[in-house]
Amino acid sequence: MKQKSIFINASGEMKSLNELTYNDLKTLVDIEEGYIVEYKSTFDSSVKKKIPQIFSSFANSEGGWLIIGVDNDTKGLLKIEKERTDFDVTITNLLNKVTPKPKYECKFIKEKDEDKDGILVIYVYKGEDTPYIANGTVYIRSGSSKVPITSDRATIDTLYRRNENLQQRKEEFSSTNMNIDYDYG
Repeated sequence: MKQKSIFINASGEMKSLNELTYNDLKTLVDIEEGYIVEYKSTFDSSVKKKIPQIFSSFANSEGGWLIIGVDNDTKGLLKIEKERTDFDVTITNLLNKVTPKPKYECKFIKEKDEDKDGILVIYVYKGEDTPYIANGTVYIRSGSSKVPITSDRATIDTLYRRNENLQQRKEEFSSTNMNIDYDYG
């Protein structure tokens, strides 16, 4: 799977999450919160409670970036404290309320001289196994928000068709007849 990055290197190519440095995060001042970007200033219990909905909305849409430790209005880097456990473990536990589990990557990025505080950057991939359901509800992105799909049958049907297309591609790949010539003559 490929990330749709909001971060660009000097050559104008998209940077992956693994390539990001603290200096890259300073460019967020120019990036508005929107369809593929959501900022949170803290990683407190209210944000943790929203994680399943945010992840499912990104996975049901085009994927996206959740960046924690950034002021929603000014986009200034506020930093959050590094937890004792790995953030990946914490997020995986929070996603117990999402079916199926969306694919994501996360990285805690600190300044060089900083020990504990930094920015948590998460990329949620566009889901193939749609719809992703959080707490019994399907969410999608609408502008910079996650919105529940309550009675929009067309959207839910579109998500199921995306899943069916994936399943069909998997079956076609699995049934491909490959002729391999083992004659080493």
